[in-house]
Amino acid sequence: MPLSLRLGVLAGANLVAGFLMQWYVLVRIGAGVRTDALFAGMTVPQLLVSVLAGSSMHVIVPLLSGESESRSRQDGWHLAFLTGAVFGVIAIVLGVFAPYWTPIVAPGFSAEARSLMVDLTRIQLVGMVFTALAGVLWAVHRARQHFVWAETAPLVGTMLGWAALIWAIPRYGVVAAAWVQVIRVGTHALLLMPGLGSYDRLPVRKDAALEAWRRLRPLMAGNAYLRTEPLIDRMLSSLGPVGDLSLYYIGQQFCAGLLQVSNNAVVAPMVSRLSRFVHRADWAAFARSYRRNLRGALLLGSAAFACALGLGSVALMIVGRPDGALATKALTLFWIVTGLGGSLVAGSAVEVVRGAFYSTGETRVPVRADVLLFTFGILLKAVSFRAFGVVGLSVAASIQMILILTLLARLLNRTVSRHVVAA
Repeated sequence: MPLSLRLGVLAGANLVAGFLMQWYVLVRIGAGVRTDALFAGMTVPQLLVSVLAGSSMHVIVPLLSGESESRSRQDGWHLAFLTGAVFGVIAIVLGVFAPYWTPIVAPGFSAEARSLMVDLTRIQLVGMVFTALAGVLWAVHRARQHFVWAETAPLVGTMLGWAALIWAIPRYGVVAAAWVQVIRVGTHALLLMPGLGSYDRLPVRKDAALEAWRRLRPLMAGNAYLRTEPLIDRMLSSLGPVGDLSLYYIGQQFCAGLLQVSNNAVVAPMVSRLSRFVHRADWAAFARSYRRNLRGALLLGSAAFACALGLGSVALMIVGRPDGALATKALTLFWIVTGLGGSLVAGSAVEVVRGAFYSTGETRVPVRADVLLFTFGILLKAVSFRAFGVVGLSVAASIQMILILTLLARLLNRTVSRHVVAA
């Protein structure tokens, strides 16, 4: 079976299992105060992971891809130690001061919802540490081209989480849902740990550390701003009717999961492959590989959108009764996913373009383009939400993603063409 197909199957299985976990929580507890508090409590932990650990992953894969086995093992261990220590301290500090900063995330919440959100956020800060560590370990495996196990480990964690969820949620409710996520990502991290291999006592290379910091600095600076998007989405959706925040979150997660299948099947193998072309200065092969992956990502994104619309239509027919409360929420969710269609089609292609930029060692150009269009997107989302609620929010997100793809693709094509001519 081709590698891309195997990765797609594994990512798809993980997507379905993970999304159904969240859907089970939503249906079992009901879209309301408790689920709103649960999903809002995920915002800041996810934000920090995406800014710090997410930025480092884009640097780790290209950087380690050209290293020797012993050097790669040592650098992997150092990164894992550093990530665990940094996120452990952050989790403790945020947990202590949670009552003071959580109201900023969801200003529309009642006092009851805010109190519950504090408790659930503290649980999810524990999961944040494991998520960050798993992300770094995932990048190390990708750099060593251990793609299959990198996708199998989270699936095992999800299966274990499912067993825990089915047993615990009838007994402990929404608190169990929060702890199950900790179990899920904790298992993921533990299963990837052996991939670090034995620890080699080698001197730290200052040039490698400086190169990593050079690439990481613009990413972290840009992501500190760009990754506030979920925070803005939660703030806006918390101002709508009770339950809308949960519905928008589930719609986003569904679309993000479909995108992850495409990313894991197309983008993950691409970055390490393009990095090797850059090391050999083979820009013609770089251009061919990048454009082939871009076309594949657009096709997968279109197929994912068609699949989402098909599943949504079937779900609406099953629910029936257009005047029922469940049908009303299902219809809202369907229109949210429909509005996010542009993000589905363009999302994987955007990651292909970003991955191609990162494989060249260039991080400033894509970050600057992202910042420009993200700022425009904030204004567009505020206006759209005021006019059309959470459905307007989803349409604005799609417009923003399409604009990002258009700008980044033009900038990368210009860069690649310049290198091809020079070669």
